[in-house]
Amino acid sequence: MRYIPYDIKQRKEYITMTDITKYKNVSLSHATYNMIDKIRKVIQPDTVLSRSQTISILVNEKARKLNGKVKEK
Repeated sequence: MRYIPYDIKQRKEYITMTDITKYKNVSLSHATYNMIDKIRKVIQPDTVLSRSQTISILVNEKARKLNGKVKEK
């Protein structure tokens, strides 16, 4: 993790930044974002998944269904 120092009223504080080597960002339409919110409550009803967990589950399921057609780099 990277720490970015900045000064607030003569006091040093640190902001923890996301590790950009582990995560990527995507832009979604509002309709897709809302659909993810609905899906994440249905996938595991007793547990509310995060949006990123929901997307990971959906992508992994689709990759399994493609049964080897997705090639690794």
